[in-house]
Amino acid sequence: MRRGTETDVYDVFAKFGDDATEPIRWVGSVRSGDPELAWHAAKEIYTRREYCTVLWVAQRSGMVVSGPEDEAILRTPDRLTYRLPTGPGRRRRARIKAGPVQPVPR
Repeated sequence: MRRGTETDVYDVFAKFGDDATEPIRWVGSVRSGDPELAWHAAKEIYTRREYCTVLWVAQRSGMVVSGPEDEAILRTPDRLTYRLPTGPGRRRRARIKAGPVQPVPR
């Protein structure tokens, strides 16, 4: 893991259209000495032809990025075996076997 080093480069992320399921995606980068000018430059460059609903501009030096040395750490199936789909556990099987809970009469 390392920090970005380019202080004048800003990465641009945008969401296009009104579809709520559409993800915010990376669309490119701009160079600027000021964050507000970077946002305006990104707006002019990347939202010209499509209807943009969300525009994010992030300074590359403020990002923490993974490198080749992080490949083993990022392998989800190998390190998170408890998240793999399996059958019901011992306690859930016992609850199923016991049946539904009956309310106590008052």
